[in-house]
Amino acid sequence: MLFPGRPTTQLLTHVGFDQLAFAPTNLAIFLSSMALLEGTDPKAKLKSTYWNALSSNWMVWPFIQFVNFKFVPLAYRVLVVNFLSIGECLVLADERLP
Repeated sequence: MLFPGRPTTQLLTHVGFDQLAFAPTNLAIFLSSMALLEGTDPKAKLKSTYWNALSSNWMVWPFIQFVNFKFVPLAYRVLVVNFLSIGECLVLADERLP
């Protein structure tokens, strides 16, 4: 345990690390790989979409991760995030359709 006897500090550290280290890195890798698969320039894709996507992520996922880390048993946390990610993908795909 990182902060024994301080569960709120521990929880905020988990959420903070998730959103300040994992989310930006994962998003950059995702956008770059999508650009490569689409045959476009990864740098241009990152420049045009990275900050908008990251700020949108920060509006939704910190709350979800807070609830996930606080109330969901460890064995089910990945399942919860995967389920909600599918919902997020459906919303984003619907926005891209004409």
